[in-house]
Amino acid sequence: MHSPEINKHEQEYVTMHDMVRDVALWIASKQDHTIKVNYTKELNEFLDNEAIKDFYAIASWYDLNGLLQFPSRLDAPKLEILLFDSSTTFDLSLASFEGTKELKVFAVIHRYSYPSLMKKPQSIQQLSNLRTLRLQHWDLGDISFVVSLTRLEILDLKGSEFEKLPNGIEKLNKLKMLDLSRCKIDECCYKVIGRCSHLEELYVYPHFSHLENINCFEYLQGVPALTKLKRYKLEMGKLTENARFFWREERRSLCLGHPNISMSSALIKDIVQRATAIQFYKLLGGCKSFIPNMVQAMGGMNELTKLHLQCCSEMECIADETTLMKMWLSQDWLESLGIFNCPQLLHIFPVDCNLRNLKFLDIVECPMLTSLFPVSVACTLLSLEKLYIENCIELKHLIEVETGGDQNEIQIVLPPWNVFSFKIFQILLEFVQKGVNQGSHL
Repeated sequence: MHSPEINKHEQEYVTMHDMVRDVALWIASKQDHTIKVNYTKELNEFLDNEAIKDFYAIASWYDLNGLLQFPSRLDAPKLEILLFDSSTTFDLSLASFEGTKELKVFAVIHRYSYPSLMKKPQSIQQLSNLRTLRLQHWDLGDISFVVSLTRLEILDLKGSEFEKLPNGIEKLNKLKMLDLSRCKIDECCYKVIGRCSHLEELYVYPHFSHLENINCFEYLQGVPALTKLKRYKLEMGKLTENARFFWREERRSLCLGHPNISMSSALIKDIVQRATAIQFYKLLGGCKSFIPNMVQAMGGMNELTKLHLQCCSEMECIADETTLMKMWLSQDWLESLGIFNCPQLLHIFPVDCNLRNLKFLDIVECPMLTSLFPVSVACTLLSLEKLYIENCIELKHLIEVETGGDQNEIQIVLPPWNVFSFKIFQILLEFVQKGVNQGSHL
């Protein structure tokens, strides 16, 4: 991927060189898998081709004349992959899939992020061999037809609008991946998702606000854990648009709005325990400390590396000086910590916790906070790259000498920071000046 013939674009997409494409097509032809790519002809003209009956895969990107209309019949008995990319309305209403019963992958992607109308046929239920269905950025309305696709393994509706996730989808026992990212759904999808016990990958983010979304935790009460789930990126509960935060690279991440730690179901506890990145927005249930209150309520969070706490008005400290705290923090998992608008937060890190893997720390709008690190904790900050503090009006010290400590023997070596917010520079100067006056070293 570092070849100059392949161009990177925003680190998410690559442009394939003609030579690479031609080699792929040549290999496919040698395996009797004829692949046809169209970007010059109208859809009906392209598909009205006698040779199409021998095609293994078809991809079409041509739609210059507005409405795309699928032909009433497509005679392609060997066809297994059918891909369309469109920038306009797509009409499948007259389509018959009688001649494509071997189809395994069907993808129709609207190239813009706003949903466009798709007219669906009843005949899509004839695709009994379909393994992958990808309908991205479409106005789909009723999607109850998916429950008839009994061999479906991947259902990708990213960015689409539809009425509800249909009852019966939990009976698709081969379904491994469900992607509802950025979908607008009239009913809360978690009503049905909790019963989809075969899922291995699940993506529901953002979970756009509807009146019922705030009750999504209630729909999961009494629901067993999705034990086969390996990868997920989920949003649950009520959040404002500016409260959403997600880590692209994380395999298992959560964004939970208004969660009540005293009413967590088995499913919620399971996905929290296995998450590598979590954002809690407006924690409820008397959670005054993340450790031990939150960790005990969830039953442990041993894989967590990234944590964001936002608008948690009851939170007074991240960790108190308990045995559980020392055990959890001694594992050195935490790499990123963000604390935003926690008005009762008094302190963050207790004495003797180890933060040697902490790389990013953001503290914003915590008006009661007076210091960040005890000396013993500051000595473990070997990996810290970014420190950002804003509107913490009572903050006086970055590093505070512990009770009984000898200020004349303080010697701390901090790592070279890549980002150091100018908003805390004045605080650092104040600390350094006090240290110099007292004979200590920073």
